[in-house]
Amino acid sequence: LNNRQKYKAELIGTDKENDIALLKIDEVVEGLPIELKNKTKQGTAIAILGYPNIGLQGNEQKATFGYINANSGIQGDTRYFQIDSPIQPGNSGSPMVNEQGVVIGIASASLNQSAAIKATGTLAQNVNYAVKIAYALPMLINHGVDYIEPAKQKALEKTELIESIANSVVLVVAE
Repeated sequence: LNNRQKYKAELIGTDKENDIALLKIDEVVEGLPIELKNKTKQGTAIAILGYPNIGLQGNEQKATFGYINANSGIQGDTRYFQIDSPIQPGNSGSPMVNEQGVVIGIASASLNQSAAIKATGTLAQNVNYAVKIAYALPMLINHGVDYIEPAKQKALEKTELIESIANSVVLVVAE
């Protein structure tokens, strides 16, 4: 998709429990494979591509890199990964991919710094969360969305990885 082009999106599904929405546009887009069969392990390298803080940082795609730190989120919530890839407001909904460009999660939230200070007396460093992609599957199935299963491929260099997913990540602006 041309990043300068605007498309009207239709909200066709929501999952408030997992903070996921499914949008549809009448345009052909390049899909990304999603990982549903193999368990993503602690220590897996990740990348997140999105549009954080567009009012402050501009509307160019931003890439961040990191690792899966834990296979659960706040208070052991197994719907989430804990990640150390930096995310900002506006990254929510961004795809989180492994080194092969396969979506394994959706960027979701950061640990609240005020809550961390109150609870521990210190700031939390790079404690962020992503919803595991498996939690989006029921919504995809319920709305008849075809998804791409991953093909076995080698890990990509960071620049190749970002190039391979860039055309599949778009800025969503609610008006």
